[in-house]
Amino acid sequence: MLLAVFAVFGLPAGNAAKGSDAPALVHRLVLPALAMDGVPVPATYVVQPGDNLYAIALRYGTTSGALVALNHLSNPNAIAPGQTIVVYRQGPLPAPLSGPAPATMVFHGDSSRQMIAFSFDAGSDAGYTSMILDTLAANHIRASFGITGLWATANPALLQRIVGDGHQLINHSYDHPDFTTISSAARQDEVDSTDSVIQSIAGIGTKPFFRSPYGAYNASVNSDLAGFGYNFNIWWTVDSLGWNGLSISQILDRCLSLSSPGAIYLFHVGSQSQDGPALQMLIDGLRAQGYSIGSIADVMGW
Repeated sequence: MLLAVFAVFGLPAGNAAKGSDAPALVHRLVLPALAMDGVPVPATYVVQPGDNLYAIALRYGTTSGALVALNHLSNPNAIAPGQTIVVYRQGPLPAPLSGPAPATMVFHGDSSRQMIAFSFDAGSDAGYTSMILDTLAANHIRASFGITGLWATANPALLQRIVGDGHQLINHSYDHPDFTTISSAARQDEVDSTDSVIQSIAGIGTKPFFRSPYGAYNASVNSDLAGFGYNFNIWWTVDSLGWNGLSISQILDRCLSLSSPGAIYLFHVGSQSQDGPALQMLIDGLRAQGYSIGSIADVMGW
């Protein structure tokens, strides 16, 4: 198998304990390269503000899970702006970034692991949220929840339970506008207001994970999100379409037939969708196919 080698040198002093005389960390990362013609040649890449292991792995044709697993990394976030990454790979390198990295679109997790991510958007009514949380708890599953500011304000006890049960939070805007149609200032107000509300209720923030309302995004949206501290714009691999009126049996047929390692599933907590009532049967079906189930952060190797 062709290999690419990343050598990461000299983490800035800020990564060491304050006042510590310990030397900067040095990692040697070995990762699969894309199959391309030609002879491997060395090149360098300087980590940019907003970069992360997941985004770099995407640019160089591998996965963050591969980086962590192959190199026994205890902290996949131990990279910092200004580090020089030496890359040995075949074929042309990706074009260098001209500025801070935009938010990375996440459509799929690590396909080398037999794991699927469950994500639940909460932006309308409370609906089946309690049932969903009960089902997840009974099955010992940590999932992800995309929360709007309005939903958090209307359902503080449910939000506190989501956090108390150990689930991951995703900022899903305040009142669910199409981010491609509003200004940068309005986008910032949406994400900051939501994060502030969630922190005031649940005691934790949402950075660096955002999910665009309606899944709508463009280069401007992702550039702004990175500037606001959101390095990942979370999309999905499989939409259950429960929100669109599918029955329980249709949801099950769809989700079980489209399963794949690393897939991110999108569900909704609201009463309009039958995702909640279908959940236990879906968990049973996916486990029968050999999958474990976790959060988006889990399938990203975060």
